[in-house]
Amino acid sequence: MKNSLKNISFLVFFSTLFFTITTAQKLGKVNFVNSNATQVGTVTGEVILDGILSEPFWKNASPATDFVLKFPLAGELAKNQTSVKMMQDGINLYIGISCQDPDEEKTLQLTGIRDFNPSENDAVSILFDPYSDGTNGFMFSVTPLGVQQEGILFEGSTVDNSWDRPWNSVVSRKGNGWEAEWMIPLTSLRFPSGKSQWRVNFLRYDLESNEVSSWAPVPLSFDENSLAFTGSMNWTSAPGWEKPTFALNSGVSSNSNSYSTFPGAFVVGPGISAKSNLNSSITLDGSLNFFGVNEYNFKRYSNEENPDLFERKSFPFLFFGNSFGFPGLGSTAEVKLTGKLNDNLRLGVVSSQWMGGLFDKFDFRKNLTSATLQQK
Repeated sequence: MKNSLKNISFLVFFSTLFFTITTAQKLGKVNFVNSNATQVGTVTGEVILDGILSEPFWKNASPATDFVLKFPLAGELAKNQTSVKMMQDGINLYIGISCQDPDEEKTLQLTGIRDFNPSENDAVSILFDPYSDGTNGFMFSVTPLGVQQEGILFEGSTVDNSWDRPWNSVVSRKGNGWEAEWMIPLTSLRFPSGKSQWRVNFLRYDLESNEVSSWAPVPLSFDENSLAFTGSMNWTSAPGWEKPTFALNSGVSSNSNSYSTFPGAFVVGPGISAKSNLNSSITLDGSLNFFGVNEYNFKRYSNEENPDLFERKSFPFLFFGNSFGFPGLGSTAEVKLTGKLNDNLRLGVVSSQWMGGLFDKFDFRKNLTSATLQQK
């Protein structure tokens, strides 16, 4: 009996050793070095956003192909391949996507809500790292049914879907898969003006085949959203902005008052907000809320391009909670300036002022201002 158990143990040991060596050999087929490179060409001719890559410039565009699996076995070529092409005209970034999918009737989509979780649906995602810092970037996704998702990436792989920017996409179906055309205005992105090389990765979620694949290989033990595993995105003509942009919005805000003057009251008041992209990397935001409760919340003011600049852990000597409020009702004005000064230095300044009445005199004691500089 003991000899039988010993023989079984040896058999299990050598079987496991053989499987480990075989798997290592398979993983060795792909070197996890970010050597992939793709080119962003220049559009010549009219762009018709119809989800069909029929324009002549798409035929001449350089494709990013040969997607490899991240899951279930990292390094193997994906069963259903994906091709991504990129072009630009100085105003918009155009992206053409072709996805192989022989069984198109079995498209899996768990939700039709914008800003979905790509990993829970058939989808294609693109990760942009304009500063090539491996820390901050942008994520855009589309499903075969045309549902969109966009968010910012921070801390290397964390996604914040509260970031919203205007962009367009159209999807079309064909016999052996589906195609998509995207148009992303350059003003929707933050990037160093005049820089001709970004970092990028393309992801494909294929639930029917139970596969997650990418253009730049991502090891199994890492998040597929990781900006540490990206390829080069080379612009034939470096993007830049000619002048600042400005946008103004109005709306109604609501808040549950937890402060002493009217505890438990539910407050509704009108407000306006403004945003100006001073250049391709610096953003100025401002808002004015009437008859609202001033609640200085770090995450509320960091949901833009630099979500970790004003986290509580950056100011342990000043704040002991997620928010700071002034007692009572009144009007509030807030201003925020964030962005990158260069590839290695980020700036953040935010100021919040509470006023008992709209035309009250400025009282510095009711102002909260914070500033931070972060060196890479």
